[in-house]
Amino acid sequence: MPTTKVYSSLYCDAATLANFNAWGQFISNAFSSFGWTAGTDTGQVSWPVGSVPTSYGTFEIWKSADALSSTCPITVRIDYWNNAKPWVAIEIGTGGTNGTGTLLAPHSGTYSIGANSNTATIYQTCYASGDTGSFRCLMFATSTNQSSPYFSEPFGFGINRSMSSAGVATDDYVHFLGWMSHSASTSIQQAVPNPSVGGTYAVEYNNINAPLPYTANLMAYGVIYVVPFFPIVGAPGNPSDDWLFTKLGYLADDTQVSVTMFGTPHTYVVLNNTAGNPQFVYGISTAILMRYE
Repeated sequence: MPTTKVYSSLYCDAATLANFNAWGQFISNAFSSFGWTAGTDTGQVSWPVGSVPTSYGTFEIWKSADALSSTCPITVRIDYWNNAKPWVAIEIGTGGTNGTGTLLAPHSGTYSIGANSNTATIYQTCYASGDTGSFRCLMFATSTNQSSPYFSEPFGFGINRSMSSAGVATDDYVHFLGWMSHSASTSIQQAVPNPSVGGTYAVEYNNINAPLPYTANLMAYGVIYVVPFFPIVGAPGNPSDDWLFTKLGYLADDTQVSVTMFGTPHTYVVLNNTAGNPQFVYGISTAILMRYE
């Protein structure tokens, strides 16, 4: 399915109202640009907000609009607030909502992620890409100043459907990947089943699974290798083409590279975040590549 990409240079800041509105609306506008449908639940945020929220409650509901939404609808609740720095909480489900922002079963737990520092003095680049049934973002990914707090150890998340072995989206489950890169990254993956296929409970794991050697040596004869991410749904599921990993430092930040997945070439944007020593794959410092096209 064709995807759309957007980016913006923003301040990694949640204390200033203008900056809070800017990065919050970047995420909100990305969902809209990719063709997701805004929920009609009462109590949702109306952009721009008039004051910076400091806890849950400033939320939006977004619903998938792809062809599989008729058999496996995706519902996303995202809360925005100032946790002394830009912060969001995300919950996904396949059972809709109660009309006031509460997701109905089956749904994931709420996962909170955000930047590790706050600065209103230098712009940083935010990326997002997706379509009517998927969403990906890298928030505050790069900066011209690599020292803390200007390089704010970013966060990101992705939502996608289950995949067949041929790389075609299916309606078996919906998958969420979230991470934030502090001194060592915190990451999570959650799989929410389609209740008509079977299962009513989400599966959650606090690590990312990729076929990465412990030494993370992924270069041979001048060729850089990348590895896919395998969702855990009780057993490893088929990888998507949304996220890839390689050794830290092989590719420069902001580099856009072409990688063929399931027989189709795709463009990915690279994030090393060397200031945060990210361990996207458990125990190994790695670079993350997000599909960006």
